[in-house]
Amino acid sequence: MPVPTLYDCTVEFEYDEEAMDCVLQALRDRTPGRYDIDGVQVGGVFVSDSIVSVRVREDGTALHTECQQGDVSAILFDRKQYDLQASSYFETCRGLPAPSDRYECLFDGLVSRREIPACP
Repeated sequence: MPVPTLYDCTVEFEYDEEAMDCVLQALRDRTPGRYDIDGVQVGGVFVSDSIVSVRVREDGTALHTECQQGDVSAILFDRKQYDLQASSYFETCRGLPAPSDRYECLFDGLVSRREIPACP
């Protein structure tokens, strides 16, 4: 009989489909505001929580910030500025049958990564 290892465990990721649809609509309509997306990342025996914050700006661009909190540390990633795919792209995302595909589509809709210059 095989013996399970720590790497055999996987986390079942649950999607809040109503909230995801709300974010996809906001990106489609370029609705200004901040949208936080909570997630869990599993890397072998290490598990971390992450919060991704997407702020849609009045000019239709978006700022993306991610914070990860692991077992013993927290990391705040640099903010990046993105352009958004066309509104029709996000409408197509909304129609994808699998929640995991809609989730990936949401983030793939952030394009043209540009670093935001730091204040001197």
